[in-house]
Formats: sequence, structure tokens, C-alpha cells
Amino acid sequence: MKIIRLANSKGIEYIKEHFVDDDASKEFIAEGLKTSLINNLENTFILLAFEGDKVIAYLTAMNMVNFKYVWLDQVWSDKDTPPDVNDKIFFRFLMWVDSLGKTEIRMETKRDEDAITRKWKFEKHSTIMKFILKEDYEKGYLNSMRKEEVEVKTNDAGIIPTSNETNKENK
Repeated sequence: MKIIRLANSKGIEYIKEHFVDDDASKEFIAEGLKTSLINNLENTFILLAFEGDKVIAYLTAMNMVNFKYVWLDQVWSDKDTPPDVNDKIFFRFLMWVDSLGKTEIRMETKRDEDAITRKWKFEKHSTIMKFILKEDYEKGYLNSMRKEEVEVKTNDAGIIPTSNETNKENK
């Protein structure tokens, strides 16, 4: 087994099939990582663990420049990957984070957050919320909001008065 830090965008093809792709396509994620490796290598951290020619685990992260944290983007390991491989990957990741002078790692997960807390000592930091625009919402709520928008009034010449002109008219 060997662990390497990816510095060549071609290596993304090895891990693309395992991306969590519920927010974007696997292809879109792959292109984003390739671009980061090409244009921003020093702030892009991708580790791959190989057993022979087969990837058995990976981790992708980004240094959030001007913030005190690093964003842990994706982590995956094959169900048969020995636990010590994941430990080694995470330790190398921690060394990189520390080398940047960062004090936090942040991540979003849709997986078992309690297991992540037990294993890696992450703690809940904030809540990510989403709002999905549906057709009935768009037709109903947004249209009712549009009716309540401020009406723009013009003067007789069709010109929108400035705030000074409006104040003169109100006196």
C-alpha cells in the first residue's frame, strides 16, 4: 500500500467514480479539482491510497486562503480498506493543515456525523440549510411577492425623481 499526494490533474480520473455527487455532477467536481491542481496547487490537497493499481481511499481538501480553516471536501475509502490506512491519510492531512498555520478543519457531511465525531473528534459547528424552489412555490409565493414590490413613480416627463425632488414635492 502506498499513499501519494496528487499533483497532476490526470490523477483525478482514478477517484472520479467515487465522488459524492448530489450537489454537482462527478464530471463537474472532477473539472473543479483539475483546475485547482493546475492553477492553485499550493492550496489544493489530494491524497490517494493505492493497493497495487487500485485506489482504496482518498481525501480532497482546500486551503481557504484568508480564513482560519481548511475545507475538507471529500473523503472516501473502500469498505475493505484497513483502518490504519484512513488513520495515515488523516495524519498526513493534519500535518498539511498545521504547515499552513491553520487552526481549524471544516466540512459538511451527509453521512453519520456521530461516527465522524467519535472517530475524528469533529464537533458540530453550524447548520447548513437549504430551500428548494419548486414550481408551485415559484408560481404562488414569488408572484405574490412581486405584487408587493415598491412601485416606481415617475413625474409628468417620465423621469424618476431624485430623493431631493421627491422631498420638494412632499413639502
